[in-house]
Amino acid sequence: GVNPKGERLESVAEVARDSGRKVGILTSVTLNHATPAAFYGHNRSRGNYYDLGLDLVESNFDFFGGGGIGEHDNKKAKSYKGDIYGLAAQKGYKVIRRDMDALNALKPGCGKVIATGADGALSYNLDAPGSPRIADFLRKAIELLDNDKGFFIMLEGGKIDWVCHANDAATAMAEVADLDAAVKVALEFARKNPRDTLVVVTGDHETGGFTMGFAGTAYTSHIGRLNAQKTSGEAFAGAAKKLLRRNADAGFDDAKPLLSEYFGFVFGEGSKSPLALTEAECGELEEAFVRWKKGGGKGGALSRAAVKLLNNKAGLAWTSDAHTALPVETSAQGAGAGAFSGMIDNTDIAKILKEFVR
Repeated sequence: GVNPKGERLESVAEVARDSGRKVGILTSVTLNHATPAAFYGHNRSRGNYYDLGLDLVESNFDFFGGGGIGEHDNKKAKSYKGDIYGLAAQKGYKVIRRDMDALNALKPGCGKVIATGADGALSYNLDAPGSPRIADFLRKAIELLDNDKGFFIMLEGGKIDWVCHANDAATAMAEVADLDAAVKVALEFARKNPRDTLVVVTGDHETGGFTMGFAGTAYTSHIGRLNAQKTSGEAFAGAAKKLLRRNADAGFDDAKPLLSEYFGFVFGEGSKSPLALTEAECGELEEAFVRWKKGGGKGGALSRAAVKLLNNKAGLAWTSDAHTALPVETSAQGAGAGAFSGMIDNTDIAKILKEFVR
């Protein structure tokens, strides 16, 4: 919250706090990343993570949960005052790092909490579905924050954006499912408290220009083919790098078993499998492999080529690896939900919510 003139701005979470409500900030990425920090931070740059960590501690919000605090002990920061976790503890926060049992043992009235499920961002849902999930943090946050004066919670499925930058549809869908599980937790609470609970689901922007429709599959979609992808493209890139470390002379033939294992691709002529590769598709992957190997296994050339190929076989395509200007769907359920009907300017969402929490 700082405008171009350097003036301090007030977020909806701060309005809620100053109205006597309890406040929770939850995210699957780091707690001082752009979106969570927008609700308590006051800095010209989203990249000043240590300073935003100081703002987190000073916010006096009641619950922070999900990923860890980025650059929490950055001694190079001009404003360095000590480890952010330590400063938070001094400020009265109960700090629980990577201990879900300790988090689940907390009871209402325990005071302010910072609880992390990872040092950085939470794992991708596709890579580690049994690891701490954002829905787990929301369930506990609601239990701890529920009170007569009410509460405000901002929950972000932050890694959806990351995998859309990578144009990785299978991993993106698993992250959306992860967010959906958290929305279900919110709606469970709303059903029990229908008269005074509002649940709003929105996004700050679209990423990647994701479309259902690809010329290679004409007018047919084969979304089920994405199930052949076993991990995120990022995790595959790590496995491929290990292959190169084991065998610096590895050729494309050495990479084929890995591509089959992670993406379900079938190599060789005559196969009727929908994931059988044509000569041209095989050539695309081999070209990407050569580029990737030339770069010493760094970068995502092979991973991106494999993900793109599977996406296309599923009938999906992307236009960009950046943010787009596509409209974002906003849905709302509960008290005051009607205020979110029709086309709304994104900044008006904050204005509407501020009126509700004053």
